[in-house]
Amino acid sequence: MLAVFDIGLLIAAVTVDFVSLVLNARRAFRGHGASGVPGISWLAYVVLLEWRKELFFFTSAGQAGVVLTSFHILCHFAVPWTIELLYRRKGRTPKS
Repeated sequence: MLAVFDIGLLIAAVTVDFVSLVLNARRAFRGHGASGVPGISWLAYVVLLEWRKELFFFTSAGQAGVVLTSFHILCHFAVPWTIELLYRRKGRTPKS
């Protein structure tokens, strides 16, 4: 029963990361709008890896921590900042 809860929590955390990625990308394109919640999904990853000792399909807790934290950072910071940087640079008109 707890395994089902753990898998559900992992799926919910990954879903929150994806939704935050979409919200942050839309915000980068539009210049305004809702933003994602950066801490919630990472805390779920910590709970699963440190307290519940779940590895899922990873070979070690260290590997799981690195992969999930990298995924989290990409979804919340790296990809939205890159989109914003590229979109704003493309949208600028040169001044004469």
